[in-house]
Amino acid sequence: MAELVVEHLKIRLGGIEILKDVSLELNRGEITALLGPSGSGKTTLLRSVAGLEQPYDGRILVGGKPVFDGAKSLNVPTEARGLGFVFQSYALWPNRTVEANVAYALKLRGVAASEQATRVAKTLDSLGLGKLGHRYPHELSGGQQQRVAIARSLVYQPTVVLLDEPLSNLDAKLREEARAFLKELIMRENLAALMVTHDQAEALAVANKILLLNGGYVEQAGTPEEMYGAPKTLFTAEFMGSNNRLNGTIKTVSGQRAALDVAGTAFDGMARCGDKPGGAEGSGVIRLEAVHLVEGAGANRMQFELVTSMFLGSHWEHVFRGHGLNVRAHHRGALQPGQHWLEFPAEQLWIF
Repeated sequence: MAELVVEHLKIRLGGIEILKDVSLELNRGEITALLGPSGSGKTTLLRSVAGLEQPYDGRILVGGKPVFDGAKSLNVPTEARGLGFVFQSYALWPNRTVEANVAYALKLRGVAASEQATRVAKTLDSLGLGKLGHRYPHELSGGQQQRVAIARSLVYQPTVVLLDEPLSNLDAKLREEARAFLKELIMRENLAALMVTHDQAEALAVANKILLLNGGYVEQAGTPEEMYGAPKTLFTAEFMGSNNRLNGTIKTVSGQRAALDVAGTAFDGMARCGDKPGGAEGSGVIRLEAVHLVEGAGANRMQFELVTSMFLGSHWEHVFRGHGLNVRAHHRGALQPGQHWLEFPAEQLWIF
């Protein structure tokens, strides 16, 4: 049984439809990341599950029990939903020690003092904070504060944890380390976690499933591998990863393959354009790392002028221009100025 179920959720804020029909299921040991542009409804969905925003239609179930049902006018208060919540700002009490911050959730629930001490100590130890219980938030690093916020959300043993951009306040290096820690923690504790993030790399690295929202609807949902490697729509293809877009005219569509005319050159690719007729406008999308530098003309190849290059440590990113197009490509080495042939492999070029 899924620990969190959202069915056809709809919410209106200030007369504007924010969520128009959103559904999801979340099981224990899973992290679902909510992705999407600003205003797509990510945070509103998280806050609706938490009970901080009230939808007008749909259902939300936690542990199989309804906590919101629009048809029955049921709306269980936030504190009675049994959810853990990690805020973006951590929201730690500055005048309370780490132990007191973590224990506060238990105190509110009327847990006996002796039980509070036991559970706080166990939770802090599990997060590597056992020796820091006497410190105050200002005496901790950003990563340690983040772990305290997580400890506070886990100490009363919820099965579902809501994470609102939990790593956004960390610097780049700490974020990379925290990703692994967070994923390992969710798996180890067998929790169900719903996470809002603006960082695609974070979602790909941490999540078991990604829900991409667009204008209040679910544009596509799937594993990180599916979302990155098999986008079903042009929006998904462009939103996930770094891409080149080649606009042109559909020549033919045959089964899983399609042909696109781009500035007089025919490109074969994977058909994602449905039943578009020949002559219709179309677009080809390809990841930067899929573009190859090659020697000479050939199938799915065009010649471009090198505009600039950027060294990114593990690879170079080169920018090319020609035929009315700007194209970027990843490559292991530096390039000399001038003309270069680029190949756009058909198996990695999606035609919409």
